[in-house]
Amino acid sequence: MKFKFQPKPDPKPKPTSNPIDERGKLEAEPFGYRIAKDGTVFLEYGGRVVKTIKASESKRLVQQLEGASEIQAQLILAKLTGNFKRGNEKKRNA
Repeated sequence: MKFKFQPKPDPKPKPTSNPIDERGKLEAEPFGYRIAKDGTVFLEYGGRVVKTIKASESKRLVQQLEGASEIQAQLILAKLTGNFKRGNEKKRNA
């Protein structure tokens, strides 16, 4: 009697369409931004402001965001916010 090895299927196949966002987190569009009258840009994650960019620095950012697709814009915002989620965030009782 011979046994044939059959590999188990991967339970969560990784999407190959976007190698930068392998887990598909940016497809849900978690990042947002608001532009104030004075040109200041407020970067948001889940509706909360996580970073503020001064008007003098925001001109180039606004130009990049206007010419980018939705996924590219999410990636730009993710890179700008940096590594802010590391367990020190307080959970709000809603």
